[in-house]
Amino acid sequence: MHPRLTKADASIVGPQIMSRKAPAQRRLLGYKICMLRTLASTVLLIALAAPLSAGDLSFACRLEKTARAMATCANAELAATDLDVQAAFESTFAHVDAETASALREDQKKYFADLDRGFESSVWGKADPPQGAALRGAISQMRLGADGDPLAALEAQMRERIAFLRSLAPFTSVTGLWKNNNAELLVAHVDPDLSPQARNAKGGVNFGDDDRGHYDATFGMAVYGFGQDQCHFTAVFRAAPEGLRASGVHNTDPAGEQDIAGKLLIARTTPMALTLTQALPDGVPSADQRRVCPRLPALTGPLFHTSLKADQASRLKTETK
Repeated sequence: MHPRLTKADASIVGPQIMSRKAPAQRRLLGYKICMLRTLASTVLLIALAAPLSAGDLSFACRLEKTARAMATCANAELAATDLDVQAAFESTFAHVDAETASALREDQKKYFADLDRGFESSVWGKADPPQGAALRGAISQMRLGADGDPLAALEAQMRERIAFLRSLAPFTSVTGLWKNNNAELLVAHVDPDLSPQARNAKGGVNFGDDDRGHYDATFGMAVYGFGQDQCHFTAVFRAAPEGLRASGVHNTDPAGEQDIAGKLLIARTTPMALTLTQALPDGVPSADQRRVCPRLPALTGPLFHTSLKADQASRLKTETK
């Protein structure tokens, strides 16, 4: 109450005083609203600049540039599957040793690069995809549906990756199904020699107690979206001090069944991964080397041990052309 006013006067003058204060209060309220808006804008800018965290897509939809990313952002089911890929990778990555984690991170990069190229090839073949608005228009017309649909093929690739990531496990034997971003190696132990003498003669081999005798190995590589880029062969391996060796392979692709000279080596590289490499004998013409199925990039990258069974392999079966 104003000190110079009576109670009766205050009842009359009070509203007038309050009306004079109202503009100041409105200015204060406007200032607070402005500050809140500024704070909200700052938080939004920080969120946009921050790297993706667990639970985000493998890419930012606001920055998507590839056809595969656009198709995933436009389809709720594909987006959910992409999230599952990310969650499976992060869960597995957190529980493997440092060497395997480094190799797995590189394999994941190759997987996403292949996913982008493969999706474009499955839709446009050898032609370049359209650009800008034309690309977005083409993506908007796609619907997830029947077999042969490019979106269904993309989803199948992602689900295969999820199964692979969830199945990674340490190994006590070289036998089983090994995988990486585009290849599989199935190793079965045949004619084991588990005598004490054989165990004592292991040398540098470290694949578990059954790394004597010989092994039947089946290899399959199939690049998503590129039907001509596939390779399938079988080989018989025997234990050697540096790993498991095969003196030759048999290409089982329908278009070129043949025996291929050269030595293959399976060597352990991390507690959960191995490499498969090939050395051709001297004197093989360069033209023949290019036709040799095993001499493909998939052989240079590590393959990871999985708990998957032979009937869960997706790349071991040859495709007729």
